[in-house]
Amino acid sequence: MGAYQCEKRHWLSLHEPEQATKLTDAELERMAQGAHVTELARKRWPSGVLIEGKNSVEAVELTRQALSAGATVIFEAAFLVDGLFARVDVLERMGRRNRYRVIEVKSSLELKPEKHIPDIAFQVHVVQLSGLDVADSAVLTLNREFRCGGDLKDLFDDGWVTREGRTKDVRQVWKRVRKALPDVKKAIERARAVEARPSAPDIEVGRQCRSPNECPFIAHCEASRPLWHISRLPRIKKQQEAELREAGIHTFDTLPESFELSPLQRRFVRAECEGVAYVGERLAEVLEGIAYPLAFIDFEAVQPGLPVFNETQ
Repeated sequence: MGAYQCEKRHWLSLHEPEQATKLTDAELERMAQGAHVTELARKRWPSGVLIEGKNSVEAVELTRQALSAGATVIFEAAFLVDGLFARVDVLERMGRRNRYRVIEVKSSLELKPEKHIPDIAFQVHVVQLSGLDVADSAVLTLNREFRCGGDLKDLFDDGWVTREGRTKDVRQVWKRVRKALPDVKKAIERARAVEARPSAPDIEVGRQCRSPNECPFIAHCEASRPLWHISRLPRIKKQQEAELREAGIHTFDTLPESFELSPLQRRFVRAECEGVAYVGERLAEVLEGIAYPLAFIDFEAVQPGLPVFNETQ
């Protein structure tokens, strides 16, 4: 669903995939952690059937066979309809009426509507096109209170999905998914129109490049962007950026005097445009109070999906 975020990203992914930045070791590690979390989630349904096709066509056929055999829970169920392909983390049959629930497993601590709902809505749309009656959808997230060494049955938070009964939060997810379905259908229509274009859409670098997901083509698109582009201004508000662009101002070295900069932004602009380094007044004092030798760990670079030390969350 890259087209849902940016049509240029969708076009590039199809016609110039070589322009994408290669995944870093950190990104590959996060993907591996996500896959591990999904594997652990499957333990909640011991009788579930895992689809492991070598390719999409084989996976779709194995899914069809599992459904025909009466499987009540299918992991990684695959569906291919009208050129649309989707895989569902957990496809659960509800009761005896052949109605199904689409469950998405996330290695996050809470539901992120902007990021998660469109993803689930796309899966629901494709599953419905395949002929199944989808009557519910849910998100399974990690339990914030889980501690390393604890019982794995407590790993996930039932606030978003329950195996028995329904909660307000579960109903809210399904309500949001149903509301998002029309937007997903429109996004698919736009994506198909974009695919037929002879060249990529002319879309300027902006917030959509990093929200809700970071685009792998950022470096490619930023190559033609001015060095002092206003989008690089720290903590610039969306509305401010839009107003500047409408006024024909695209670089922060041409900001009008009437544009109010925060102290942080003012330091940034001066350092970038005038080459004046900023040194905090208390930096020397703080450095003198540090005892050596030192050891550091970057918590932003080391972000395990699950706690790795006993009794830690």
